[in-house]
Amino acid sequence: MATDTQPAGATSGPEGMNGSSDGGGGGVVCTVDKALFLERMRRIYKSWKRQKTSTWGNASALAFVFGGSTDVTYSKSLALMYHLFGAELQHVLLVLLPDKVLIVAGAGTHQALRAYGAEGSNGGGGVKSEEDGGDLQVVVSRWDEGEGQTLTETVEEIRASGKAGSGNESVEGPSKVGGLTKDKAEGPLAERWKKLFPGPADAPVAEIVDVAAPMGLLLALKDEVAAKNMEVAARITSKVFKKCLVQRIEDVIDEDASIRHDALAEEVESVVRDPSKIDLKVPKEDMESCYFPIVQSGGEYDIKASAETTSKPLQQDIILCSMGVSYRGYCANVARTILIDPPKKVQEAYKALASTFEACLDAMRPGEPLKAVQEACRAHLEKRHPEYLPFLPKTLGSCIGAEFRDPTLLLNAKAVATFKPRMYFNLVVGFQNVPLTPQDRKRAKAGAAAAKLEHFSLLLADTVRIPESGSASLDEKLVTRYDYQLAKVMWEIGEEGEGEDDQDGEDEGEHRSRQDAASARAIANILPSRLRERKREGEDGLSQGEIDKQMKALLLRKMKERAEKAGKSGRKEAVEEEGEVEEIQAYRSTEQYPRDMRANQVFVDMEREAVLLPIHGMHVPFHIATIKNVVQPEPDAAAYLRINFYSPGQTLGKDAPGIMSKLVQAHGQKAGFVKEMLFRSLEHRNLNNAYRLIQELRKRARQREKDAKEEADLVEQEKIVLLKNQRVHKLQDVVMRPHISGRKTMGTLEAHANGLRFRSKKQEVVDIMYANVRNAIFQPCYSDLNVLIHFHLKDPIMINKKKAQDVQFYTEVVESVINMEGARRSTYDPDEIEEEQRERVLKKRLNDLFKDFAQRVQQVAQAHDHLLEFDAPYRDLAFSGTPHREMVTVHFSAQCIMSVSEAPFFVVPLDDIEHVHFERVMPSGKNLDMVIILKDFDKEPLTINSIPREHFVKIEQTLLDVEVTFTYGMQSWKWKEVLAGAKEDEDFYSSVDSDGSEKDPGWAIFLPKEAGEGSDSEEDEDEDSEFEANSESEEDEEDEEDESDFEEEEEEEESESDFDEEEEDDYSDADWEKQEKRLMAEDRMKDRGMEEEETRKRPKGGGGSRRGPPPKRSRR
Repeated sequence: MATDTQPAGATSGPEGMNGSSDGGGGGVVCTVDKALFLERMRRIYKSWKRQKTSTWGNASALAFVFGGSTDVTYSKSLALMYHLFGAELQHVLLVLLPDKVLIVAGAGTHQALRAYGAEGSNGGGGVKSEEDGGDLQVVVSRWDEGEGQTLTETVEEIRASGKAGSGNESVEGPSKVGGLTKDKAEGPLAERWKKLFPGPADAPVAEIVDVAAPMGLLLALKDEVAAKNMEVAARITSKVFKKCLVQRIEDVIDEDASIRHDALAEEVESVVRDPSKIDLKVPKEDMESCYFPIVQSGGEYDIKASAETTSKPLQQDIILCSMGVSYRGYCANVARTILIDPPKKVQEAYKALASTFEACLDAMRPGEPLKAVQEACRAHLEKRHPEYLPFLPKTLGSCIGAEFRDPTLLLNAKAVATFKPRMYFNLVVGFQNVPLTPQDRKRAKAGAAAAKLEHFSLLLADTVRIPESGSASLDEKLVTRYDYQLAKVMWEIGEEGEGEDDQDGEDEGEHRSRQDAASARAIANILPSRLRERKREGEDGLSQGEIDKQMKALLLRKMKERAEKAGKSGRKEAVEEEGEVEEIQAYRSTEQYPRDMRANQVFVDMEREAVLLPIHGMHVPFHIATIKNVVQPEPDAAAYLRINFYSPGQTLGKDAPGIMSKLVQAHGQKAGFVKEMLFRSLEHRNLNNAYRLIQELRKRARQREKDAKEEADLVEQEKIVLLKNQRVHKLQDVVMRPHISGRKTMGTLEAHANGLRFRSKKQEVVDIMYANVRNAIFQPCYSDLNVLIHFHLKDPIMINKKKAQDVQFYTEVVESVINMEGARRSTYDPDEIEEEQRERVLKKRLNDLFKDFAQRVQQVAQAHDHLLEFDAPYRDLAFSGTPHREMVTVHFSAQCIMSVSEAPFFVVPLDDIEHVHFERVMPSGKNLDMVIILKDFDKEPLTINSIPREHFVKIEQTLLDVEVTFTYGMQSWKWKEVLAGAKEDEDFYSSVDSDGSEKDPGWAIFLPKEAGEGSDSEEDEDEDSEFEANSESEEDEEDEEDESDFEEEEEEEESESDFDEEEEDDYSDADWEKQEKRLMAEDRMKDRGMEEEETRKRPKGGGGSRRGPPPKRSRR
């Protein structure tokens, strides 16, 4: 196959571009080689001969004059010229006879066209080529020699071909010659040709019939070279639209600058003239604008192809922008509508437009008539959105290629042609001048410019390829690539308005619209941060007094709402009655005892998980779950084995089996328990072996129960549905955390119909269902080492035999370990500068790659009816803290508080937060702790320790923004007891106690006491009662300590021996982590003790650590 390429540096000369009168210039370069020219010419002859009578008007010859007015941008003649020669030629006559092709040109153009044939009448026998078994002769000659003799001879050949075609040379009268009657040629050649052809009215040489329609069908079918040029044109159009037009609009909005529509369009036009401005490596002579870019805003809109850009300033409301680029004569087009803080009516209209666009796109299938697009469009609107039918244009686009808009192949109700593979169309769907009622404008955001519009228009256009198969996906048909979903084109930069929606009477449509708005907000987080930061403009700089005032108002309002909700539904949930406790049973009868037991010896049955102990000559079985620990005291002449059992009156410990804890609780007051047994034997071997087997059996039982607890809340996942017959979006060479196996798991992440599939290089597979994703997070790399996508799941999944609630996929941008050899470099070291530049380029490329994948995953999920919203951290709302063991950077986002840069991960959805309390907030303190209380009081609060004090105001303001209640104080609380008291108190959120006295509602008990609140006597009474309560509790504790001294001494001895003998075997890395965690906790307690000691020395403000729930404060 020939390639339609232009040599480097080749340009069209004066004749080719300017149409000089003498046809000279000699600078014309035809970019279509001879083989491709002959192939395309054969296609024209083939169609002409086969459909001569039906579509070609029974024409015996075809004649075309090239050399139209320079004011005409597109015409069928120009399209045919680019198709055959790959250049815009002037003053050329092309005549197709049944057995011969005549090309008549001027001097300069003649030189360029000689490659297609040999000299004809001026000396040459022509060039012959096979076509359907016949000969095709291409003759190239000049019209500006011999006083027009060549043109006269051409007319005679046309007359002769007409007689030959009729089969009777004696027949008088004009023959029929096909031409493009609507294209008007100008210039010296056109003037001479008009005098000779078709001749005088009384004796015409021929009758001209219009062949624009069949020629349009021929040009619509793109061969391999033309299709390649169309694809390149579409890619260029998409890049210029995204990197120049949309980016420039973003910058203008971000800077709150002013720019005229025509000035913005001129900037885009300059990029097309010089593509290197956006690093587009395309020869500038190969591309040009199809039309001057169109930008419209401010309420004056025209969605027709003839629309023009005005000189009015750009408004931040509804912006219609469209542009097209031609590459080597082949055109592509794209148009989008950018919605800035749109009212709800505009959002609904755009969703209707997008769904209508997809319905039209789906109707564009091979074999279907062109009018099917109009029919599918109207049927879709009549069924779902009939209110927008009056605003729909009559034509929804046209065929596109060398001719930007082919009038013979329009997408309207009258079109009779059919879609064929390798056709390209410009699909244009829009709504013109949709009215906005005053009620619609009231529901917009406060101060939004779009709320001032009385009418609005929407436009959506793309270049579409007709595929080979009718089952191709919509994504495969689109050639221009710029997302048209609402989440991509809607920008939110203003404050949230009140709106007048009826919350109680919400219907399904309103619920869907809120979901779409949430989706738009989620993707808006992935937009440039400069658009997000406008939301917080003017909120910085609040004093602590103003923050406290807002905090108190928010807290009291939330407590009132929760009290009303608790009053309606009942705060306490019904507690399920526990059934009978399951008894432990190792054997059903003595017949199941092992047969190989020896009398008066301890026997361990590993299969039944029982220890059979000899008591009075008989073996009595004890299940391993009943044994607390086993100890071997120091032997003397004999060996000893002491077995301790779980029993009432002692701490069972966190490792106690769940079933044993229930049995002790159920029967502890009414049944007898064996506390311990001691066995002595002169034979050491048996007791040593029993000790080893019991230890091993305890390990197995603990591990099995641990695994059962981990798998208890696992939910069976649905099977993943793999996408077939359409493109699967992939993110390759990413590392997964937690690892499936080994130190690092690398592979490919794929987006499918109902979930994502990660496939490692070892072919290990992990599936994540969209329905199981609680929070999807995209975190770009700025100062971090990694760019990542993180999923916080609703229900954990098993990875590498461990339960995982968070799954992450990342790529390292900077190596975490840097070679420090030769680290001392000059500030102006060129190698270091180049390395930094490469690093910046790599960061940008990976950020764009992950961002694009996140957006495409969201689109795939939404296309299959899954609501998946990607969130992104706010860089300006970051603070440092210690949620686990190490100091990390914690971010706020639109949906959660998170730290996902390093494992272990920390993700807390904002919807799960009940209240936030800050501890150790002291005037002289450098750090404070943030306690996050969850709505599920059965879960322990989450703590972020050691937050620098300078971040406190920023965190407070952010919590106010997201309406999360918070309080602060100097004390540290025992939150387990606080939550237990709150859970039991039915009037916790109420401002009135059960006895009718007033009290602080809910978490308002933690509000700092204002100066002068209450009397001195009341404070003294509170302190006295508090001291008395503490004294009573201390006396009770002392009594209990006296009663349990002996037990504690025995337990200490047991624990010491346990550590020396039992745990010495079990010691693992996990124990080292526990020890490290304990030491760190002790260090923190020492620091707190010093700070609290200083606080107690002050005359005001209360002091040290307070235990238990805070006392209720009555109000007067």
